[in-house]
Amino acid sequence: MDRFRGALRNSDRRWSLTKERSSSQTRSFQVHDVKKLPDPIIALYKYAPIGHRELRLVELQPAGEDNAKEIHCKIQYCSLDSCPLFTAVSYTWGPASTPEIVYVEGKVLKIRKNLFRVLRDLRRDEPRLLWIDALCINQHDLEERMEQVKIMGDIYARANYVMSWLGGDFKDPHLAANILDRYARELPLPPDTDEHAWKSIEELYTRDTYWSRRWIVQEILQGNSVVIHVAGFEFSLTTMGEFALDNTFPWPQDSYATSVRVRLRQTLPVQVHEQRLGRRQLLTMTELLLAYRDTQCADPHDTVFALLSLTPRIAAHINAGYETSIIDLMVEVLRISCRLESLPPHRIISFAAFLRRQFEIDQASLHDHITQFQASGAQPLQGLKAEVRVRGVATSHLSVKQEQVIVTTRAKARPLYQLDAIPLEGNLVEGVYRMSRRRSSLTAEKSVRVSSQDLCAFGWQSPEGNSFFGSNNPNVGLATTPIQYGDEVWQFQDTDVALIIRHHNTGCSAVGRAQLYQKPPHLDRLPSSEVERNFLSRAWRGNAPAGSTRNIQLDVPLLLQLILWVEAGTE
Repeated sequence: MDRFRGALRNSDRRWSLTKERSSSQTRSFQVHDVKKLPDPIIALYKYAPIGHRELRLVELQPAGEDNAKEIHCKIQYCSLDSCPLFTAVSYTWGPASTPEIVYVEGKVLKIRKNLFRVLRDLRRDEPRLLWIDALCINQHDLEERMEQVKIMGDIYARANYVMSWLGGDFKDPHLAANILDRYARELPLPPDTDEHAWKSIEELYTRDTYWSRRWIVQEILQGNSVVIHVAGFEFSLTTMGEFALDNTFPWPQDSYATSVRVRLRQTLPVQVHEQRLGRRQLLTMTELLLAYRDTQCADPHDTVFALLSLTPRIAAHINAGYETSIIDLMVEVLRISCRLESLPPHRIISFAAFLRRQFEIDQASLHDHITQFQASGAQPLQGLKAEVRVRGVATSHLSVKQEQVIVTTRAKARPLYQLDAIPLEGNLVEGVYRMSRRRSSLTAEKSVRVSSQDLCAFGWQSPEGNSFFGSNNPNVGLATTPIQYGDEVWQFQDTDVALIIRHHNTGCSAVGRAQLYQKPPHLDRLPSSEVERNFLSRAWRGNAPAGSTRNIQLDVPLLLQLILWVEAGTE
């Protein structure tokens, strides 16, 4: 094992470090155990301000002879356009509990335990320059944070390379490192490579505490090269990506190794590796948000800010910062997606609902913001129209076939809230509807939860169908309100909940919410369990027949209302 570790170390690339020091630009600090310090000295250090396109770098010193447990560093200030060679560190912040202490010129600063471990693990026998966001950015200065976020992509691009620190608490990391090292040297796997080794590899690729971070997407994609550091072992991200994708590599033919290979190809490190090589082009903020929807960040603002450097054209139009409310930021992103990235009208509402989930905005916050927008009269989405499909005409009378399937659908249904009606002005000739000017205030929004067993069963006929009773594919639904003659069923693409629309002299109103069920014809001869699984599809996806669409003129209050109406997840 020592020989293997040495081989890895000898294969590492070495870079020279240029150091810029001056009495006004260099500050020294030490890291100690927080328990040894009296409370009065904690948090006395204050960051000196930095200018436009400036950054701080940490010069990590070798271990001292007197106390090897102490970590000594210096801070350098430099311009991004003329900075020395440095390594940008990508890592997980970790919990804020039980912090360590950093001394800066005799003053102290709290740092998280993970940062202490990073400094300890990356320390070498000679000084090295690092850029680490948690230490090089004053996290308590919102203005500085936002300014540094704007140039963060440039920081990672200017770095000599990016070090992805995955931590050290892996089980048998040497097994995964051995496999990747042999692959990089074009050597076959050892004959004793067993299931235990494949589990070690899979853990490396699916490390939730690191690979689930949204920030790592830009950190890795902007880097010139990426080195993975795990439990003292180092190897390139390219090796990880190519190992999973290489069809010429002699993988074992047993079922477990094959299943691991399939799963590895779906992981984030492989995804970003492909994008780095240009195999997967993601050019818009809309595409990036959808592609990396499963990644996470501690601050909801970073849902967008963590991806800004990958879409510089969009970054120039984001008029938001960390002080901006989350709903305002959501609306800003939607506006930009529509106007700069040509988000099609039929996707606006489903994408808005997706953004609500990404930003984790709850129902109460939506209601509060609706009231605020109504009071201010702000209409930032004026001119945007959302396309909705008319799924069909509803009837309260059920056919024999519809009666036969309604029990199954009710058993699988979920409860829905009945919300206050949304009156819309417009007419069928124009096909354009907007929020009624006579709309009452939404401050007293009423919502009544209707259980799945109490939802009103109804049938509906799609425009391409034959009749309510003659169709071989019965369409049924469950609504939060009784169905009246002439009611229509509208649904936005890729949404779970449809709208019951009731027409009147000046337009129409959304009077209820519904879950729709439609059995595809090709499933008629399948086993009942398979039919049921495919029949209980709540979302509409696909092309709409000609003449079956309407357009809704959006303002912010109406947009937020529609998000509430179309999402079953807000129940």
